[in-house]
Amino acid sequence: MEKIQAYLSLVDPRLLHHVKGKPGEFIHLFREKKYESEDAFAQRVCDGKHAKAHYRNLKSRTIRILQSLAVMSPSKGGSELKKNYDTAIKKFAVAQKLLNKCHRTEGIQLIKQIHEIAMAYDFVHLACETSSILYHDTLYYQADEDQAERYARQTEQFLADYTAEKKAQYLFYKLSKKANRGLRSDDCKKAIKYLSRYKSDSIRFKSYVYRLNIVYGLHMGDYPLVVKKCSEALEFFKGRKGVYRSTYQFFFQERGIARMALSSYADADHDFVTAMQYAPTNSLNEQALRYYQTLNALHSGKYQEAHDLFKQHKDCRVQRLRDEFAIIEAHLCFLTAQGYLELDQPFRMSNDLKKLLKTPLRKKRGNIALATAMLLVYLVRDRSMFIPLVKQVKKYSTRHRKSKGMARAKLFIKILSLMPKANFLSLTLQQSAKKHIQALQAHPISMGTNVAIEIIPYHILVEMMVGNGKSIQL
Repeated sequence: MEKIQAYLSLVDPRLLHHVKGKPGEFIHLFREKKYESEDAFAQRVCDGKHAKAHYRNLKSRTIRILQSLAVMSPSKGGSELKKNYDTAIKKFAVAQKLLNKCHRTEGIQLIKQIHEIAMAYDFVHLACETSSILYHDTLYYQADEDQAERYARQTEQFLADYTAEKKAQYLFYKLSKKANRGLRSDDCKKAIKYLSRYKSDSIRFKSYVYRLNIVYGLHMGDYPLVVKKCSEALEFFKGRKGVYRSTYQFFFQERGIARMALSSYADADHDFVTAMQYAPTNSLNEQALRYYQTLNALHSGKYQEAHDLFKQHKDCRVQRLRDEFAIIEAHLCFLTAQGYLELDQPFRMSNDLKKLLKTPLRKKRGNIALATAMLLVYLVRDRSMFIPLVKQVKKYSTRHRKSKGMARAKLFIKILSLMPKANFLSLTLQQSAKKHIQALQAHPISMGTNVAIEIIPYHILVEMMVGNGKSIQL
C-alpha cells in the first residue's frame, strides 16, 4: 500500500485523499478527469515523455493499481451472493498476477481476503484454491508447520465438499432433464441413495439434495413429501435468505405447485406471492411466478380473478411465457363462451393467440397443451376446424403412450374426439364417453410433469361440457 500511496502522490496529491477507503470515488475522479483509458492515464503520468521502457513500466503499474482498486469497489446490481462472488473472482485474478510477478506480500494479503469471503459465502472451489496457496506460502515462506497443517486439512475438506457439490449438481440437472421424458423412480432413488454417502457441509450440496427429493416427490405424485422437503429447505435457508434469494424463492415456488396439486389453493397462492418478494423485478422468475399464480386461480375456479391476473401479466417480455399466457387465453375464451366468465365487452382474441392458433403441431410432448387449447377455441368458434384437428391430435397423442404425465391428456383427447359423433350434444357425449370420463376422474393430476398442460383440470372441463345437459355453446 505504501508503494501505491507514493505512486498516487506523485501523480496527483488529491488522488491519495480519494483512494483512502474510498476506491469508488477514486474511480469516479479518474473518469471525471476524462482519462479515457489506462494508456491515457499512463501518458499523463509520464508528463509527455515517450520513452518506451519508461512508458511500458508505468502503464503496467497503472493497470495493476486500477485493477486492484476496481475489485475493491462495491459491485452494482445482482444479489448479495453474486456481488461477493464477482468481487472474490476479480480479486483472485489480481492476486494471481501479483504472485506471478513476485509481489508475494501484496498477493498473499489479497488471497487471505478472498479466503475469508469464500468461507463466509460457501464458495468451496475458491476456498479450496486459496487454502492450497496459503498452505504453500505458510510452509515454505513462513516455516509455520502447524498453521500449514491447518490449511492442509481445510484444503482436503473443501475439496471433498466441492466434489460432493458438483456430483449433486450433475445428478439434479440430469434427472430434471429426464423429468418430462422417461424419468424412472429408480433413477431418483439411486441418486438420493448415492448422495447419502457424502457428509458435506456445503450449502449448495444440501440445496441440491433437497431439490432431488422434490423431483422424486413430484414424479411419484407424493405431494405431501414435496411440501415437507420444501418446508425443511425453507427453514434451513431462512437465516440465509438475504444471500440465497433465488434458492429461497425456488422452494416457495415448488411448495406452491405441490399445494396446488393438493387443492390447497389459498396456501399455494400465499407461497407464490411470498416467492415474488425474493425474485428480481421483471425477471424471468417473477414472470413465471405470475404465470403460476394465474394458473392457481384457474385451478381453484376463481375465473374472474384469473382473467384479471391474465390482463395484468400477459404482456411479459419472455416469448415462451407469452405463449403460455396465450394458451391461458384460449381457455378463457372457452369459459366466456360457456358462460363461466362475464366480460364487460365481447371476447376478442389477441394477436398472440391468433399467432398460436396458426402454429403447426410438432413432435414434442409439451405441445399437447397447445393442441388442447386450439381444440377448445375451435370448439366454441369454428367447428369446421375442430373436426380435422381433433383427429390429428388423437394420432399425435398415441405417440406418447409410455409418458406417465400424458395419461390424463390422452383420456381428455379421446373424449373430445367423440364430440362429432355425439353431434356436440352434452347428454349424448356423456353416455358415449362414460368410460373415459370415469377413468379421467379417477386418475390424479401429476403436477410434476403436466402442471403447464392442464390449465384447467381436464375433469373440470369435461364437467363443463356435459354437466348442463345441453349442446356445447358456440
